[in-house]
Amino acid sequence: MFNKRFWVSMLAFDIGWGLIVFGVNDGAYWFVLPGILAYSIADFIYSERRANYFGLILGILIVGCLADFMMAKLDLIRFAGEATLPVWMSFLWLLFSVTFANNYYPLIIRKYWLVLMVGALGGPFSYFAATQLSVAQVIQPEIFYPLSSLFWATLFFVLTKVTPFNKVLFAGNTINKKGKAGLKLPAFP
Repeated sequence: MFNKRFWVSMLAFDIGWGLIVFGVNDGAYWFVLPGILAYSIADFIYSERRANYFGLILGILIVGCLADFMMAKLDLIRFAGEATLPVWMSFLWLLFSVTFANNYYPLIIRKYWLVLMVGALGGPFSYFAATQLSVAQVIQPEIFYPLSSLFWATLFFVLTKVTPFNKVLFAGNTINKKGKAGLKLPAFP
């Protein structure tokens, strides 16, 4: 169920997230961009979803950036930096969109409630972690966290359970007789 590609992608996301967030205060997050692009190129080369690969990444990136921009404009959250939506947040969304298919393909065979729970808890936890690292400040937590949970649960549901998104995102996925998800794509060398 969790092959080499899954673990490489999870590790890439976690390391990238950490480097971006820890690099916010001194601008060092720019050094992560070549790594994100290199990962994206490698994933594209080994992917069966080439036809819509960059369109889907761009779609997730735009939706995520718009959601964070709206939350900031509503004064529910503030990000470190001068802009309403700083560049480093766009990098986090780019990293998420590039690694999503490899990180979350096991969710395609899971129950709806589990997909909703992973989104509803996982997304807001990232913002909570960012507040603890002083790169974001939640202004109205009683409004922000429920809205964020709803957004992330919906995003995960749409991307993993709604055709045509899941067909494009998870092209090459297989489900074996035991109900386990797996990729028939070649693993990274």
